Amino acid sequence: MWVLTAGLAVLVSAGTFGGDWWPRVSFAPKAAQQLAPTPHPPVPATLDEAWLVPAGAERDAIARRAGVRALRSAAEAVRTTRYSEALTALEEARLDGTPLEPYATYYRALCDLRLRRPEPARARLAGLRRSLSAGRLRVLTLSAEAEAALSLGDAAGAAALYEELYPALTSQRDVALDQWATATRAAGRPQDAARLWLRLYYEFPTSELAASALRQAETTLNTAAVGTPDAFPHDLTRAEALLAAGRAADAEAALKLLEPLLAASPDAAEAQARRDRLNLRLAQAACALKRCATQLATLGDLAARGVGHGEAQYLAAVALREQGRAAEYREALDAMAATPAGTAADAWIERALSEHAIALVKADADAEAATIFRRLFDRNPSGRYAERAAWKYGWWSYRAGRYDEAARVFDLAAASIPRANTRPAWIYWSGRAHEKQGDTAGATQRLSLAVVDYLHSYYGRLAAEALGRLGAPLPTPATMAASSGMGVAIDGGEADALGDGPGDGASPMVPDARMAAASPPPTADLITWLVAAGMFDEAIAEITHAQRAHGRSPKLDATLAWVYRQQGENRPAINTMRQAYPQYLSVRGDALPRAIQEVIFPIDYVPYIKRYSAQHGLDPFLVAALIAQESSYVADVRSPANAWGLMQILPSTGRQLARAEGVPRFTTQRLTDPETNVRLGTRYLATLIRNHDGVPYALAAYNAGAARVIRWKAERGGLEQAEFIDDIPFPETQMYVKKILGTAVDYRRLYADVLAE
Repeated sequence: MWVLTAGLAVLVSAGTFGGDWWPRVSFAPKAAQQLAPTPHPPVPATLDEAWLVPAGAERDAIARRAGVRALRSAAEAVRTTRYSEALTALEEARLDGTPLEPYATYYRALCDLRLRRPEPARARLAGLRRSLSAGRLRVLTLSAEAEAALSLGDAAGAAALYEELYPALTSQRDVALDQWATATRAAGRPQDAARLWLRLYYEFPTSELAASALRQAETTLNTAAVGTPDAFPHDLTRAEALLAAGRAADAEAALKLLEPLLAASPDAAEAQARRDRLNLRLAQAACALKRCATQLATLGDLAARGVGHGEAQYLAAVALREQGRAAEYREALDAMAATPAGTAADAWIERALSEHAIALVKADADAEAATIFRRLFDRNPSGRYAERAAWKYGWWSYRAGRYDEAARVFDLAAASIPRANTRPAWIYWSGRAHEKQGDTAGATQRLSLAVVDYLHSYYGRLAAEALGRLGAPLPTPATMAASSGMGVAIDGGEADALGDGPGDGASPMVPDARMAAASPPPTADLITWLVAAGMFDEAIAEITHAQRAHGRSPKLDATLAWVYRQQGENRPAINTMRQAYPQYLSVRGDALPRAIQEVIFPIDYVPYIKRYSAQHGLDPFLVAALIAQESSYVADVRSPANAWGLMQILPSTGRQLARAEGVPRFTTQRLTDPETNVRLGTRYLATLIRNHDGVPYALAAYNAGAARVIRWKAERGGLEQAEFIDDIPFPETQMYVKKILGTAVDYRRLYADVLAE
């Protein structure tokens, strides 16, 4: 995305742009929608249903087998290139008839190959290949067999193996194409080899092998393979791919090489279309390189002729913005916004609106920004930029006391973008807006929905508290099952924004297509045994291959998350398990097996958390949640901002805290010691709570600095805590405070017996 210039902020602050100049947009009649609980598959009742990790006793039995221990030792020896040692270990790896037997065969063959014994290696690999129908091990086997064939001088055999390998690959396809081409040329088929190298060059333009592939192709063909009239469409498409990948300078260089070829087409219309497309891409590259103003004349011509379905208009507006030509920039935006919704230009119009509104926010012109965000959201309530627009405009309306408008926007957004990260906030604040207007029934409906979908989250807990104030009962899985649906009828939004929803009488918990449990992959048993064997690198590789080849599923994601947790990769483990079972947030989250929840909410260093929380008068569950957010319980982590350890303490702050706490001989490295870090971090947190009169403000200060929080409180006097948190101007700090406050309740729910006094 092109960076907004400081010039626009100056124009805004000078009053050049006001809230009234933007043209009104006519909208199609709106159809009724249903704001209803998010559909999820049923929560797995047992761990066997939840993942491919075997139960503890079964896992231990597999891991204790002598053959499994030998295979694990051999795999580690192979990773460290100790092939003779690996072969010795493999002599003890008797795994006949088990899912791990193919891995033992593969490692024996690989060791032979690395020890320069290609003939027995190829024989083993050929037999193994014939026995495997799918999986990452089949890919490894094909690759190793092709290498063995080349070592034996059988280039034709190697080329045939690479041809079989290529469709099975889910990554590194450019490398395989290069190897396939090399083997094909060695087999005496130079024309076929050149075609493969050109395929690499065009299909993988960002590959490090692309340039050498082109050289190999041109050397083999003894002629130029690109930059010719026949290659023009392919070269232009390749340059566009470079642009899409952020390689603007490379794309611009490639595009300029095509300019001399424009006259080659005998068809005038085709020649003009090529010229327009090339000029538009040159302008796009220049804009990406911060030289958009140099393309203004070209873009003006393209925009006037409607080239690019709105893209030329957008880039022309960017060029005017870069030059500080406010009146013309406004006219360009006027012209774009006047285009009726539902055309191919929508994406570019919405992008222009979004960038302008963001610039207004940065210039502290919140009212003007709200006007633009409203038009952006109303134009396309489910569009790419609608989530931010709905929140910014809806929250501005709420803060301005326009509760009916806030509720309208939040309801429509929650129905139109059901997977948005902001949806819990929309539903909660819509409920509060109805409460502010005295509509207890409307408030109860929306707050109940927030509890159903997001009980185990910050907003779900706020909604539960609000329902208590209203004297309304909390919804439970039982009451949900007994009801005919918890949908809330709303007005607004296009009729097809949601498609068929639960409001038509279907159960609100019917699985959607993305989350429906998939059939186990063909390698499910192998993955289970690799996990049990503690061969985690191999397990991760097989799982990720299965995900790419057969699609993601909750079971695969959950298994991957468990493996990450065993390796100490806590943040990937947390994120992957949340993706596997998003139901953890909902009112049904308690029904998830505890082991699943413990991956999402890990804990460690319990004695230190208990001791120093008590010493400083802190809630240990709050401290546990803060550590989870700051470091995911990785003791030696260091942030880009130079914060260290479990509670992410800056060395300068650590030094001050160490003096106050009486920690002798402090060094920065001591911040990676779990006990020292928790001791100092809890002291710091307790000080912030005292100084800022409350946990939410202290958390904001922990993240953004005490001085900012003092200023924010002064600027936002009179706001209740929840309003203050959502009015924090730093999105990162907002999210930080909400996550810790919400997660602290989960730590209390899961670990009350562990952390309690």
